[in-house]
Amino acid sequence: MTEANLFLQGHLCVIFFCERLIQGERCLQIRGCGVFPRCLVLPLSFLLTLLVLMSTCGKHLFYRDRKEWNDITPVPQDDNGRHIVNIAYSEEFVDAHDYFRAVLLKNELSERTFSLTSEILLMNPANYTAWEYRRRIIKEISSDLNAELRFVGSLIEEYSKNYQEARSFGRLL
Repeated sequence: MTEANLFLQGHLCVIFFCERLIQGERCLQIRGCGVFPRCLVLPLSFLLTLLVLMSTCGKHLFYRDRKEWNDITPVPQDDNGRHIVNIAYSEEFVDAHDYFRAVLLKNELSERTFSLTSEILLMNPANYTAWEYRRRIIKEISSDLNAELRFVGSLIEEYSKNYQEARSFGRLL
């Protein structure tokens, strides 16, 4: 097992990882960082993309600062002033969800929205809207279903109440 230090969402995280071969694809098993669940097994290519997105020069790269998202106008959350309690969302959470709402309204089904749903689901695996939208994206872009099953499986393993999302993905097979 190898140890690495990363700055994710402004916090120093120590993670432990080991390489595994799953169905012929190189994957990393990750343990130990508060940003990640206790144990995730991710395809190496997905993990590298995720780490680039979450850890650019020690800082989170906001969607508003990404050139490939310049054509999207973020849609802020609108509670119509009906707050019983204000939830202290992180700036990263607000930024990603503002862009998520925008692409939902446009019904954009693309690789970049697929990546956005990955980040949204890692922030909140119980987001049913993100799961449903991701399923529609997968149908449109013909994504690698084996990689998707590994991603879903690692989240379900950690967050077992999301079993209903697994049924949704089972229909794709």
